[in-house]
Amino acid sequence: MIRHSFKSKVLLLVFILTIIVNYLSATGFLTGNSQKSLSDRYQTLLTPAPLAFSIWSVIYLLTFLVILRAIFSKSQSYQDNFASIFPYFLGLLLVNNIWTVFFTSNLIGLSTIIIFAYCILLVIIIKILSKNKSKLLLRITFGIHAGWLLVASLVNLAVYLVKIDFNYPLPKVYIAIIALIFITVLSLYLARVLQNAYLILSVFWAWLMVFKAHLEGNFQHLYFSIQILSLIAAIILGVSFFIIGYYNVKERYKQKNTSPYSRVL
Repeated sequence: MIRHSFKSKVLLLVFILTIIVNYLSATGFLTGNSQKSLSDRYQTLLTPAPLAFSIWSVIYLLTFLVILRAIFSKSQSYQDNFASIFPYFLGLLLVNNIWTVFFTSNLIGLSTIIIFAYCILLVIIIKILSKNKSKLLLRITFGIHAGWLLVASLVNLAVYLVKIDFNYPLPKVYIAIIALIFITVLSLYLARVLQNAYLILSVFWAWLMVFKAHLEGNFQHLYFSIQILSLIAAIILGVSFFIIGYYNVKERYKQKNTSPYSRVL
């Protein structure tokens, strides 16, 4: 119990550090650049409206609740789940800080590598939780986090390509459409395979914000195809959340040989 309490408190301290580092970077105090200033400098066709990044408030709030519950919860199943993901959880918080420093230092190439590592850690966590009788709070928290990182990784890569003035083999609009479709399909696949429909919600939100960015004229209304496709993708994801969520719950409780109607998604 003492060992578990120590682990959860270590995570709390690293989480507080993460919040401080992100705040300092958002104000430009840390490296002289903020995430927003660099995103504006290296604009991509899939850069969402600024409102999109408010999802980090949700992610950090949920993460805080996960850690807080680990400190005070007496549920053995929750403690077991928490212990199983602890090293990866600690790793992703540390990687979050490293990415923030690299990205705001305009080291976009290195930050792209880091953010892919970040994604892998989240997928590992969700994979572990899918095998266990994981609590709803854990599934929601890491599902939403992973979904957003899928989109963030794509945008980070696109920002890097803009920075190096990459010579695309196809027009940029076609590349953006292919990327949008790829992330949409990948998120649906992972949500089903990893039995976590909440992953879809973040991608749904991202595509709504891409639609908003184009609708508001951030790109002088030059890319109507991306505007429409991002809206269609968001609608598909919204409907798929309920369908995949239902089948995930049904399958989870079928494995436990209990009723699928005793809990929510």
